[in-house]
Amino acid sequence: MLIQAITVFFLLVAIAHIAVQLVGYYALFKTPVRETEDPEEEALPFVSLLLAVRNEEKNLLRCLESLVELDYPKEKLEILVGNDCSEDRTGEIAERFAAEHSHIRVFHLDGSEYAQTKGKARVLAFLANQAKGEYFFITDADINMNRSWMKGLLAAFDKNTAIVSGMTMSESGGFFANLLSLDWMYFMSLNNSFSNIGTNVTAVGNNMAITAEAYKNSGGYENLPFSITEDYKLFKIIHNMGYKIKNPINSETLLACDPIHTFYDWLHQRKRWMRGGMELPLVWKSLMLVLAVYYIAMIWLLIFAPKIWIAVWFVKFILQSLQLITTSHLVEQKPPSFLNLLLYDLYLYFAIPIMAVFYMLPTKIEWKGRKY
Repeated sequence: MLIQAITVFFLLVAIAHIAVQLVGYYALFKTPVRETEDPEEEALPFVSLLLAVRNEEKNLLRCLESLVELDYPKEKLEILVGNDCSEDRTGEIAERFAAEHSHIRVFHLDGSEYAQTKGKARVLAFLANQAKGEYFFITDADINMNRSWMKGLLAAFDKNTAIVSGMTMSESGGFFANLLSLDWMYFMSLNNSFSNIGTNVTAVGNNMAITAEAYKNSGGYENLPFSITEDYKLFKIIHNMGYKIKNPINSETLLACDPIHTFYDWLHQRKRWMRGGMELPLVWKSLMLVLAVYYIAMIWLLIFAPKIWIAVWFVKFILQSLQLITTSHLVEQKPPSFLNLLLYDLYLYFAIPIMAVFYMLPTKIEWKGRKY
């Protein structure tokens, strides 16, 4: 009887997981099609791009080179770079590049600014107080910029929208990078597709634009409670203030980031994200729990109800693959191969339990050479 009861419970967990996937896939087809043309250059607003950097000598030059290629008039754009006490050549690279581009300004922070916050949030607070734009665009140094990004995000704003956050994918390449690319695409796709039906989860801090008015009304990062996931903290405050948040899925708002290169960094990145997830409302934390327990449930079903396991796995794999393939088409990327879809599903069976165990360990999160 006990085995039967546990089997029924885990089957219900698996069905709940599939139900979340069904809703996510349905919502993907609610993705709005861009209907407006780009305004004439004289009608474009003056905007500020905020770039917080720390120990980014390997990524910064590529990022800056892609930023100056943005399809946006330079006389209506300022790029503000905040060097966060870097211990490498980041500051030197930023200064040398800014000397050749008049719309780029570099600020070297010493860590004493806004004592009530720290890390990226502190740098963004400083940069926002220097910014003059009507909109603040926020990205990271490990991003290879899409030329259409700014105009793509701007096109999604209306009078009630405060934040627009696009889709970010990890760059593919080697075996592990390909899996991470699919991982980013899958969970970003679910986040953005749920946004299509008015159920916002978060905004992504490497692919975000916010109106200067809404940012200032929130109090700014210097007045927000510190969070290692500062993007979610800002999203939450703005959402609670009644503003709209949009998460468009299209090729214009797609950005590619440098993949995590070591298992150690991957563990700390995911622990940082999970800590941010603990700030989500109860209903979303419950859904996250369902998504995690699913992988325990599937081990049980494989042992005690193998026929049910096959049926559940097949349905889940098909929905997961459809989500990835459809999203690839929406952002005009090559769809993943059948082999990569299979490998990604296998990856999740290892990744989810490992992340859960590491999250529960009493270790600090190490990020950009700091511990939180």
